[in-house]
Amino acid sequence: STGKIAAIVDVIDQNRVLLDGPCSGVARQSYRIKNLHLTPLTIPIAFSTRSKHVKAAWESEGVSKKWEESAWAKRMANKARRA
Repeated sequence: STGKIAAIVDVIDQNRVLLDGPCSGVARQSYRIKNLHLTPLTIPIAFSTRSKHVKAAWESEGVSKKWEESAWAKRMANKARRA
């Protein structure tokens, strides 16, 4: 899941969160907070929401499109192209 975008669905404890990225190919999983990079993109979901509701909110907010237009995503794409 390196370089992919996902939504934080729930906080498990002070070190781990539950991630879900139904539109970006990230499976629902527990993930360490230290390994995350937070973005300003948000979606309105309740805690522990099912994947189908996360996907619906993701698509209605246009998160994938917003991410592709962000400077952060463009910089990552340029870095990958040069490597």
